[in-house]
Formats: sequence, C-alpha cells, structure tokens
Amino acid sequence: MGAKLPGALGRLSCPLTSPRTASWRRTLRRLTWEESRDLFPTEDVTLFDTEDLTARPMEKAVLVKLGFVAAQGTEFMLIEVLDPLEDGSGWVGAVDSVPEFLPMEPGDLVTFGHRHILEVHYSDNRCQLWTGETDEDGHGLFETDEGETVLAGEWALLNLEGGQEKIPGWVIYWNCARPNCIRPSHLEQVPPEETRLRDAALKARKLKAAEEVVLVDGEFMHATHDKFWMPDLDDRETLPIGESVKLIFTDSHAAERMWVEVVAQEEDNSYHGVLLNTPVHLPLEPGHPVHFEAKNVIEIHCEVECHG
Repeated sequence: MGAKLPGALGRLSCPLTSPRTASWRRTLRRLTWEESRDLFPTEDVTLFDTEDLTARPMEKAVLVKLGFVAAQGTEFMLIEVLDPLEDGSGWVGAVDSVPEFLPMEPGDLVTFGHRHILEVHYSDNRCQLWTGETDEDGHGLFETDEGETVLAGEWALLNLEGGQEKIPGWVIYWNCARPNCIRPSHLEQVPPEETRLRDAALKARKLKAAEEVVLVDGEFMHATHDKFWMPDLDDRETLPIGESVKLIFTDSHAAERMWVEVVAQEEDNSYHGVLLNTPVHLPLEPGHPVHFEAKNVIEIHCEVECHG
C-alpha cells in the first residue's frame, strides 16, 4: 500500500481560552535562532545546524526546542513534531512543555521552519499521536488508497517499519494505553481473551499513577516568579458553581495546565471540581474529580461571570 499516514489540525481536547489569555496570545510570536543568539549572547543557547537534517531527517524527530516571545517576556519550550506543512516550508507541532508564564498550553498547535529550530531531540519510544479523525473510543481513523476506512494504529502496525501479517481472530492491543498512538512498536496483536487481563492490570497501574498527581501552589509560583500572573484572591475565593478554572497538575514525570469545572464549595472554602481536559501526559481522564483550593487557581475562564 502506498498511502501516507497523514495528521490533521485540531489537537486541543478542551480549547477554553479566558479573555486575558486571548489578549496575551495576540502578542505571541516565534523567535528565529538568530534572534535567540542576539537576545542571549551570554546564555548557553544551542543553535541547531540545519545541515544535520541530511543525516537525521525531521520525519524521525520527536521534539524540537523553539523560542517564543510575547508581552510578558521570552521563553523556550519543547514542541512535539506532528506533520510537515503542505508547502514544504516547515512543520506543524504541538506544545509539549508547560510554560512558566507565556499564554500557551500543552497540546497547542504551532507552525515553525528551519530557522526557528534551536535543538532537535530524537527518540524511538515516544508515542506518535494521531491528530486526525477518531472513533468514539479515541482510535485514529485512516482512509487507505483503496478508500477503505481503517484504524490508523492497526494500519501502521501492519504496514510500517517492515509490517506484519494480520493474525486471524487476534486483535490489536495498545501497550501504551493511548488509542490515538500510531507508533508500531507500541502496538501488538494478541488473542482477544488476553486483552481483559492486560486491561485489568493497566487499570490498576493508572489508579496508582493518578494518586501521585498533585496540584501546584500557584501563590508560591506567583511569589517566586515576578511574571507569573494570578487572579485576585477575592475572585479565587468566591468562584461560582459552574465556573471553569485553570490549575497546574504535576507528578514526577510531567506537568500540565488544565481546566476544571467547579461543582461544589466546602465550608473551609476549598472546592470540588471535575477535569475538563484530556491530558497529554498525565494519567488522568476527563471527568476526574479534583479537590482544590484558591491557592491552586491560576486563571478563571469568566464563563459564569467575569472577574476583575
């Protein structure tokens, strides 16, 4: 089969944007490596040699480091490489880092060219996520040259990196537990009865991993980083039911800023909420219950009423 496995835009799973963030994003732009060199002459800013691409093409790259500048300042972040642009001028990528202060989120889409790349990181084991159409279970859907719609991950396993024959009666299992992953090394053909055993073990691991996710103290971040903005304390202590607020979740491996809907407030002024985003890295799912305090709220969406 000669079909190319494409991606598509539309990666954000919960594209809430507060009025403040929207105004910030209008000032955001990418730095070229020449600007990075000129802005940080004494810093250890690695400049990527584009000639290296002849030896290790960008199609094999996983992450690139880009510089971004906005009204708040300049920040360097890792971007997951998704797809080349149709006109050949660069690539589409998704933000992989949690910015310290810039108005971007993990999963946000950006475009970039050679001149924006500061570093390139390669890996053979990271999930390669499908960003196009999916089924109700989150599996990527791919249309072959013959016009047949198949699971993108299954097509990749059977046709890429040497491919393999489909075993009659067996099913495809995602060992990484990410149904939109299309990296063949993460997929495996197994007997149907084995999936139940693996799913039970996976559920136990995810429950244990979710227990290790904690919330970042935004007030501490605000006190130690002069560019880290937070809403007024009065607003954070009087959130209405149904409001959406942004919190920073982290474990020992990653951190993500995500939206939570407020569903109740306790007598001690803490809140109960439910997660609205689908995390990029953390072992949580939309609807996950979240108990948080005013100190954890780093942004208010103004969905119910606008705050000052």
